[in-house]
Amino acid sequence: HVREMAAAGLHSNVRLLSGLLLTMSGNNPELFSPSQKYQLLVHHADSLFHDKEYRNAVSKYTMALQQKKALSKTSKVRPSTGSAASTPQSQCLPSEIEVKYKMAECYTMLKQDKDAIAVLDGIPSRQRTPKVGSSPWIEAGRGFFFWRLRC
Repeated sequence: HVREMAAAGLHSNVRLLSGLLLTMSGNNPELFSPSQKYQLLVHHADSLFHDKEYRNAVSKYTMALQQKKALSKTSKVRPSTGSAASTPQSQCLPSEIEVKYKMAECYTMLKQDKDAIAVLDGIPSRQRTPKVGSSPWIEAGRGFFFWRLRC
């Protein structure tokens, strides 16, 4: 339901509900699967971003990326269970690239341009989307900042 609320633009509701669910999952780690927790962290961070709480959003995006790494490790360790890896839930996970892009946007709003560039620089060139490739940091790079394009 959190995803549907986010899609409907109910950011304050998403923030409240996801905050509550994250607290509950902290008390009971088995409450959500790793992929559900990743989605929840991203939606919570997105709602913080929308409310202009960029520092808190960066913190949640960082936690989401750590959860994504743990999710990747567990999916590599676990034996394949048929079509479990291609379930609709796993296909609709927020993109790690999008999460990093949002993190960079937060850093820019906080006027921490070097951190924004560092986050974008961490995206391998073959994974950079057109949105990342035409980001304002690259445009700014022609003047004051320079973000290396390795495309």
